[in-house]
Amino acid sequence: MWWSTFEATAAGSYTNTMAIGALQTDIGNNPAAATAIYRALATGPSSYSTGFESPFTVGAVNGQQGWFGSSATGAVISAALPAAGTQHLRITSTTSTTTSVTSISPTQPVTTAAYSVLSAKLRITRNTNGSSFDLNPQDPVAGVVSTLVRFDKAVAQQIQIVNWSTGFYEPTGATWPTATYFDISMAFDRVGGTVRVCLNGASIYNGPNAVSSPYIGNAVAKHVAASGTTAGNTMDVDDMVIANTDTPPVCTP
Repeated sequence: MWWSTFEATAAGSYTNTMAIGALQTDIGNNPAAATAIYRALATGPSSYSTGFESPFTVGAVNGQQGWFGSSATGAVISAALPAAGTQHLRITSTTSTTTSVTSISPTQPVTTAAYSVLSAKLRITRNTNGSSFDLNPQDPVAGVVSTLVRFDKAVAQQIQIVNWSTGFYEPTGATWPTATYFDISMAFDRVGGTVRVCLNGASIYNGPNAVSSPYIGNAVAKHVAASGTTAGNTMDVDDMVIANTDTPPVCTP
């Protein structure tokens, strides 16, 4: 499979099948037939932002303003503890070892900007054994998560990030605070193929091994189903932004 990026009059994903011997690359020619997938980018920059205020209403988030929620009670719009305004998204853990509680934002167009950015304010509780939560940007066109960022439930409260070369989560060296809002951002450098993760404006990770795709179409907030999880822990999400921008967030190295 070969991927290329170009600009077209309409955003979308296009497939072109090449005849035998037609595919030529800088590392040699492919004698077999091949399929090329082209990503057509809309003209950018552009962004989507929400503070989950009206027209959102308190209750299950599923179906509101294009959002998906897997649980009518576990993925909700809440007025309990907003970072700003009067409402926020709340994900609540269960004891299930197989079914996560998930909320997914509406999919946004990817444009020709230099960076893809996901940012949000998060507040996570840790009662008894806690619960792991994820905030993950996704690339629906490619059918992949762009990266995986986990707020681990163990006592150390590590912020972890996936290493695709090993297939494991690795600690960033940073920890998440209990029951207080913090800022998290993930900025993908499309040319460099890297992602920088920032906590409260300070860099906690920067590199290529966590990048599956440098594009962001939507975002997933989820409770991670796992053994030893305590029900009723929450991740509150507020002031979420999905941006295509030429200027990444200010982040101290």
